[in-house]
Amino acid sequence: MSGRVRARRASSRASLGVAAVLAALAVTGCGDSQRFGNEDPRRAVSRFLVLTVGQANGQKGCAMLTRELRTQLDEGPAGSCRRAMGTIGSLLPGERDEATSFEQVTSGLDFTTPKEDDASATVRVVGRGTDVTFGLVRLPDDQRAGSDGGDPDTRWRIASGLEQLLGEGAAAPGR
Repeated sequence: MSGRVRARRASSRASLGVAAVLAALAVTGCGDSQRFGNEDPRRAVSRFLVLTVGQANGQKGCAMLTRELRTQLDEGPAGSCRRAMGTIGSLLPGERDEATSFEQVTSGLDFTTPKEDDASATVRVVGRGTDVTFGLVRLPDDQRAGSDGGDPDTRWRIASGLEQLLGEGAAAPGR
């Protein structure tokens, strides 16, 4: 077998491997890494929406919040952050399950960052009848991203804005 044929076969195998990885990322909701970089606060918001709306996973969604906001939700009428996440109205038509892709959750939504500095940011999500503004804070340097159970690839956590999404009776006290 010539070197040229071996090179073509290796290239084809590599291409198939890349396609399989990309397909798996789309199904698991990891497409936000392709749309927004790790240092972009929009990544934290898109990841939060994929987890809570697309995958109906309140526990992982709560991990994308600041500790203070999780505590407020734990002490609120829903009784826990996880249950409060279950009251978030779906931005998607139809059923929610773990197979819902990033693209299904975020298609038709425009993520903008009207304010950002080293410690805080504002992310506005508009589209499909939704207009929500989230306040975010960056984890301090001494707190490793992911040590709080959130996305280990971004240091941003949501600190405010959930009251716009939570159903009646689930909002945090004073919100």
